[in-house]
Amino acid sequence: MTERIGGGNYTTACTPDVYTYPYDTQTCVVTYVIWAYAVHEVTVKVLSDTVSLHVYTPHGMWDLIDTSVTSNVDVGRGLTSIDITLVMKRISTFHLINMIFPIVFVGLLNILLFLLPAQSGERLGYSITVLLSITVFQTITSDNLPSTSKPQLSLLCIKLLVDLILSALVTMLTIVTLHFYHMPETRRVPVCVSAVTRFLLCKKNDGNQLYIIQHGIGMTESMSANKCSSFQTEITWTDVGKSSDIVFATICLLAFLASNVVFMVFVVLGSP
Repeated sequence: MTERIGGGNYTTACTPDVYTYPYDTQTCVVTYVIWAYAVHEVTVKVLSDTVSLHVYTPHGMWDLIDTSVTSNVDVGRGLTSIDITLVMKRISTFHLINMIFPIVFVGLLNILLFLLPAQSGERLGYSITVLLSITVFQTITSDNLPSTSKPQLSLLCIKLLVDLILSALVTMLTIVTLHFYHMPETRRVPVCVSAVTRFLLCKKNDGNQLYIIQHGIGMTESMSANKCSSFQTEITWTDVGKSSDIVFATICLLAFLASNVVFMVFVVLGSP
């Protein structure tokens, strides 16, 4: 006797892999097991290798990209099962506009911090505001993701942690630069710090130095010095602060680029 089983509503769940969130692809396997009958009593025949989608309604968050149906017989336990595999890819446009882009732009603000004049008194407040903004995005991301570390932790959570550490480092570097700007001028600048500052700022002496270069007996030529010379003006702590702005801004720029490039590379490599 052949019997068709009627339809029904079933609630099921699968363990998500959010490693490349929000560009992740989830593979869920739904298994139906016939418990009440032995293998020799019931024969299960799959009419199609794929799931019929004639009553399927597209979802706003997921694209159903592949399906498969297989039947299995467990002779040892005497059970027959049907495995339905659903492969779904997350639609990432919403998350790209409302999460990824804001996170990148907030990280970019850390670099612009060192362009603010130290005399304005806004640097420290600016850096703390950026730090708190990253913390807010970290909270939003954790609310949208399941509280699990298996099978893998989300790359976005790792990136936000790295951005948070970098933002905290920027805050500390801001305090250091402000310390240089407000250092008493009576305190002498160390020789090594002075040498680095001269190199970064290309500090010239006041006015144009005239150099006399003798090309022969009784013949001289004067020229203007347009580059750094060995005759330099005295380096002040304000100059040290300006040079530290250049160094720290360069470090922050490289860290920002490295963080985003590594995130994109791992997302591409981790995507199926």
